[in-house]
Amino acid sequence: MSRLKAVIIQKPDDMGIYETPRPELEEGEGLIRVGEIGVCGTDIHLRHGEHQTATFPLIPGHEFAGRLENVKGKLPEGLISEIWSLPRK
Repeated sequence: MSRLKAVIIQKPDDMGIYETPRPELEEGEGLIRVGEIGVCGTDIHLRHGEHQTATFPLIPGHEFAGRLENVKGKLPEGLISEIWSLPRK
């Protein structure tokens, strides 16, 4: 299985870039190669252990943009390599 790099919060105030297994895609899922990220208040609270439902280790982030590089299942033509941002409307 190939690996990818991700920001992982191992425990409060212990955050870094680590290699992690590439996820196995389920039907209808896609893999986006992230190019740019945003950091929100929730991410900061997670980093400092101030989010009551967080379990560690975790990969933070839900504000990013990148290119769809792989998908399992059918998508309309032309979406692979299209630039995506999340949330996407």
